[in-house]
Amino acid sequence: MLLLGLGNGRQSGGGQLLAPRARLNDGYLDVLMVRDFSSIAKLPRLLEELKSFPAEGEFVSYFATRKISVTSQPMEACWPLTLDGETRHFEAFTAEVEPLALSVAMCADSALLVP
Repeated sequence: MLLLGLGNGRQSGGGQLLAPRARLNDGYLDVLMVRDFSSIAKLPRLLEELKSFPAEGEFVSYFATRKISVTSQPMEACWPLTLDGETRHFEAFTAEVEPLALSVAMCADSALLVP
């Protein structure tokens, strides 16, 4: 695994599009998984998939879930988990959506809510 991105909103820090179909109020985490590639020759395919976010591509998988648990493989380094710029390392972690746990004021037609 090269990258695992979880998004309740579409963008990560700096406006990087991480979860293009995510909505703050849908009760789901959008998950972007990027598998490692063995050759620089595969890079164009990876970049193509990062533009389309396929459900199950050669290198990219994208789906929505209410809860996800991740565990590193035995004898592998702990996963670096970055949350709001702070990195910690974990052998395992779980992320879960608590629907409507926060009240946020925004326009009904906000790009964060509309698919």
